[in-house]
Amino acid sequence: MKKIIFLLMSFIALSCDSNDDNDATTLCNSNFIAFTSTKYFPDATDDFDIYKYPKSTTLDLSNGANLTPNANPFITPEYLFNNTTLYNASTNEFICHLPTHSRIIKYNMSTGVVSNNNYPINSGIRKPFLLNGVLKFLKFSNYATTYSPTSGQNYISSYDIKIADENGIGSGTTYSVSFQESDGVQIENSSAFVISNKVFFLTGCSIVIIDLSSNTVQKRNLYSYDSNNNILFTRGLHLKDNNTLVFFKGEALSSYNIKIEKIDIANLLSSSTNYTPQTIFNFNDATITGSNPGVSIGLLINRMDGSTFAFDKCDNNYYFTSDDGAPNAPEGYIYEFRTNTNEMNIYPQIAGKHFFGIGIQQ
Repeated sequence: MKKIIFLLMSFIALSCDSNDDNDATTLCNSNFIAFTSTKYFPDATDDFDIYKYPKSTTLDLSNGANLTPNANPFITPEYLFNNTTLYNASTNEFICHLPTHSRIIKYNMSTGVVSNNNYPINSGIRKPFLLNGVLKFLKFSNYATTYSPTSGQNYISSYDIKIADENGIGSGTTYSVSFQESDGVQIENSSAFVISNKVFFLTGCSIVIIDLSSNTVQKRNLYSYDSNNNILFTRGLHLKDNNTLVFFKGEALSSYNIKIEKIDIANLLSSSTNYTPQTIFNFNDATITGSNPGVSIGLLINRMDGSTFAFDKCDNNYYFTSDDGAPNAPEGYIYEFRTNTNEMNIYPQIAGKHFFGIGIQQ
């Protein structure tokens, strides 16, 4: 068994003057709360530690404080993929969902208690979200693929979806949704979000809306996917405000690119079948500051399944974590995409740390 320690990073925002300020060192002063491992593929020699680091423009992590020096480790058999984190203000807890290991980790900021819950393997739950302060998931089941050459799309995929609790038990209405081949369907594990009793979540090149009031489901196409000529990836859906969602888009076309895209909820709901997101950060046009990137943009995109994402409402900065992939001595990186100014800051690499999650506490 390998002991895997994940990284959860959070920002405790002490004050903000506006949502349009990129000054993270003063008015958006905050801390990282980091869950870390010391190896890319950890083993029994690693410890489970949670660190508190001050956020600054240079991100000097040498003065981090270990918040849980006596925490019990948790054992996992393999590398973590598609994990995601969120903050529950009702309980003052950070929550990390590790679907590869059917596990939910919680860290209570008030008591310092770390707890974890294992739900049944193959429960099919993904995309954690909060509904009235209660942790919920989307439970995917009855996956089916049909070949339909007359549709012009060749393959059509379908799922049944239920709202589930953290034990993987679904209940209530069953929502059925189908995806065309051009939707590039990916049931990855970025968070879902509830706005006005509607659940929004990404599925590759589409976004799905479950209306909990009317018990109906809708889908909007964001992009067209072509496995040969138009390869796109979406990850890391986050809530900017009550009318705006943001997410990470990776492009592997004739060349690689990273974009942060924005969805206006009112415009999305008034659209029929297609919606075009707005680009608020474009890597290929960005001014890059800070440390050496460490890895190429293509490698960043290829490692998306092992990375995590966050958005800070205080300064409109979007965050992405990665590392150099060294198995025994990784160097972790935090990439800061400044959506207000189209700048990218790369914090100095953190030797001997592998990052498994990222979250923000306002």
